[in-house]
Amino acid sequence: MKPNSARILAMIGFLFLLSACANPTSTPVVLNATVTVSIPTLTPTIAPAETIVPTLTAAPTLTPTIAPIQTALPTNTVVPSPTDKPTITLTPTPPRPPTVDEVLAGCPTAAQVASINADFKMSFEADLTVGKFVCTATQGSVDLTLMQKRAYNILLVAKQITFSKPLPWTDKSLYAWLAGTIKGIRFRSDIPFSYCCQPANTIDIRVADNEYIVLTDRWVDPRSGGGLRDTFVLLVHEARHNEGKPHTCGANDNTIGELGAWGVQYDLLTWLADYTDPAFFVTTGAPSNYVRTLTKSEAENIRKTRFCKPE
Repeated sequence: MKPNSARILAMIGFLFLLSACANPTSTPVVLNATVTVSIPTLTPTIAPAETIVPTLTAAPTLTPTIAPIQTALPTNTVVPSPTDKPTITLTPTPPRPPTVDEVLAGCPTAAQVASINADFKMSFEADLTVGKFVCTATQGSVDLTLMQKRAYNILLVAKQITFSKPLPWTDKSLYAWLAGTIKGIRFRSDIPFSYCCQPANTIDIRVADNEYIVLTDRWVDPRSGGGLRDTFVLLVHEARHNEGKPHTCGANDNTIGELGAWGVQYDLLTWLADYTDPAFFVTTGAPSNYVRTLTKSEAENIRKTRFCKPE
């Protein structure tokens, strides 16, 4: 018998005893019956153990938020967007203008020669450099000897020179005045000196082996103190005669103020020294102010020696 069945029978017996005690006069009851109690077999149900697999969750990435710094901007300030890239604009440096010696050393273009020929009849009756062309049509110029190149380049310089103060004898540019005063230039070796004018409105320039137009390409050569500047000034001197201005005191003039040929030559040298761009007259092999100083000195020499009544 199982322990639970014994407990049940004991309980039943105890209940009968209580009942007999409560009724002492009653007839005793004889318990002969066999009590069969069916006790079900209790089988405990054990739930299978669950395997708990922890789930690993990646921790969130925390991105700090940085508040932009507020900067007070002035009115009309354009704030570029973050995608804008700065634009860098490079301004090319303009080329340096050529100096007078660089102009004289080069060959004039065909167009420049044609322009001068339209203003002047150029006659090269004597040329001590004949026999070789230093400028050619195939190079974009025209076929020119060394002396011819120098003659055309002197007139190109006359075109390029500008003055910060008007010339005393004309309100025109120097080149415009020259082109309006004479119509031709003859280069000759059969005359003892240069003069005006044969034929009319044509100046005659002497050519010799000691003339600067034969000797050098430079405006002023530091080795000699002279150059194509002297030929340039000579053209102006002789052209002034064609405006009815002969010398008034022998081979000289009476005064600067009468603005004859020597007066114009004195003024031209003074204006070249004082009222032109100094950078144009810088020359190699000499101080930067060499040409201006020498030109000023030459003007002073004319003032002292070419006027019968110096002012």
